Amino acid sequence: MQKTLRFAFYKTLPIMISYFFVATAFGLLMRQAGWGFSWALAMSVFLYTGALQFVLVSFLSGGAPILTVFITALFLSSRQVFYGISFLNSFRKAGRTKPYLIHIMTDETYALFSSIRDYPEGVEPVRAQLMMGTLAHLSWILGTMAGCFAGDFIPSSIKGIDFALTSLFVTIVLDQWKSADNRLPAMIGASLSLLFLCILGPERFLLPSLLASCVLLLIYGKRTPPKSPAQQEVPHE
Repeated sequence: MQKTLRFAFYKTLPIMISYFFVATAFGLLMRQAGWGFSWALAMSVFLYTGALQFVLVSFLSGGAPILTVFITALFLSSRQVFYGISFLNSFRKAGRTKPYLIHIMTDETYALFSSIRDYPEGVEPVRAQLMMGTLAHLSWILGTMAGCFAGDFIPSSIKGIDFALTSLFVTIVLDQWKSADNRLPAMIGASLSLLFLCILGPERFLLPSLLASCVLLLIYGKRTPPKSPAQQEVPHE
């Protein structure tokens, strides 16, 4: 247990730091928009959706129609469905913790889980994933609490703090790119994302690009023969 916790803490530390400061900004915005501590805390515990939480601050303050909120939530969070698909086999072993594992799957935790190719001896993968996701979630909750408490003293015009998550995500992707045996799937995903971004614009490209990427990668996976045991044991230099 201690070895798994140490492993999870070391791997999750960059995410924890980024989450804490971004969640602090969210707590500040909620407090200065006139919403109480309990609302901000409930959103970070039960929603835990990052970008959507920031959007909801303006929606709640402006009295946006419920249909607008629903559609926005659907588009902003639709990618989470695709994250879970790639971990179906792994999460089957999670037992009662499976719903929570699904709940705490974010952009950053998904990238982290995907980047870990081999777990050390004595570290059980599903338990480690649960600990990593829980640590990230706790950091987000603690950051929200800190932001709410500091809301009366710190100005809300803190620019650039949300870029911490973007830079962290890019770093994880680049690290995974360097260690990947086959980079074609990543190239397919990136190319389709750019294509749909140019065609549909930044507000509508995400879901179509994810769907197209999944279809092409499923076709590619079926046509790619599996590696033999001898090929899998070749060490990387």
